Amino acid sequence: MMKRLLHRLLSGIGVFAVLASGPAFADGVSVLSRGGTLYELRDSTPEGAVSTGLFLRTVQDGRSEAWIPVPGTADSASEVPGDIQFEETTNSVFIAYTKNDYLQSRVDFAVYRNGSWISGPLAANMGFYVSMNPKIVVTRQRYLDYNLAHEVVSKTRSILSIVWWEEAYTRQARYAPIFVEDGDLRLEDTVAYNMPDLAGERPSSEGGTYPSAIYSYPSVEPDPGSNGGVRVAFASLSTGSLSVVRISFPEDLTKINPDLSDGDKITKARGHTPVGRTVSRTPLNREIDTASAVYTALSASSIPTLFWREGNEMFYRRADAPAGSRPVKLPLDGKLSADRAERLIREMASRD
Repeated sequence: MMKRLLHRLLSGIGVFAVLASGPAFADGVSVLSRGGTLYELRDSTPEGAVSTGLFLRTVQDGRSEAWIPVPGTADSASEVPGDIQFEETTNSVFIAYTKNDYLQSRVDFAVYRNGSWISGPLAANMGFYVSMNPKIVVTRQRYLDYNLAHEVVSKTRSILSIVWWEEAYTRQARYAPIFVEDGDLRLEDTVAYNMPDLAGERPSSEGGTYPSAIYSYPSVEPDPGSNGGVRVAFASLSTGSLSVVRISFPEDLTKINPDLSDGDKITKARGHTPVGRTVSRTPLNREIDTASAVYTALSASSIPTLFWREGNEMFYRRADAPAGSRPVKLPLDGKLSADRAERLIREMASRD
């Protein structure tokens, strides 16, 4: 059993090296703040040479440029940029990346705030594991809580949602929320959850005959119309389906335990517990077999459309397309750029 697991994990590292080679449509992953500062996560130095670590590149007003090393990445391990988000209320940059170190690969995250870094790995399952392809998004939620005078007050908090794929004894997508409450980053309260558990499904130890591209790229996006919730699309290998789960969080912390005052860790922990509800489930499609990163866009009714780029062509396929139908191909040329093709696909995918 151990030899079988180790062989699969080593194969997963090879898959990781091909699949998680970086963004498909841009050079690095980047985000723009409301104040006009561009933040970009790069794996190269200012001179363009390959480095032994990651850098956060910042550009203000198109002129003032800085390259800030990401702590813990200048070592013998190899890192691959995953995703980046900016949280406006605390002026914090959140990044997620994969760290490939010998037999294992894990997802790490870091927060850059007020000129300082806070970083650490996300909790993996026990034993050997390969974690890959993290995606993150920031949402805002209004909720009720107690103040120090034990009065009920309305507050607003930011929720950073991270989703990634993990190959371990089981093969599944995982999810972790990080909270910014009362101006504080509550990193010590971070808990990672198995997406099959949140969807009411069981995890799988096998991948069957599915191409890795179809299941190793979970996605997360804000849930429109919700109060700080998100929608996560992930492959459920136990059911052979692409599941979409709406994730929400308690909105009234005073009802969790009305006798506890603000700041109590038990109340906070319960207020951070995600509630999942499966809203769509479509069959996995074996026709999607690519070495490129695969992206997901959701319709209003949570029907996924998968898309990716191969050279000078973009491909996409709606999950509700007839069985056996092949992906649609869009040639990229001087009239249709990759960025425009992505916008068109996302706009099409948003319609039911």
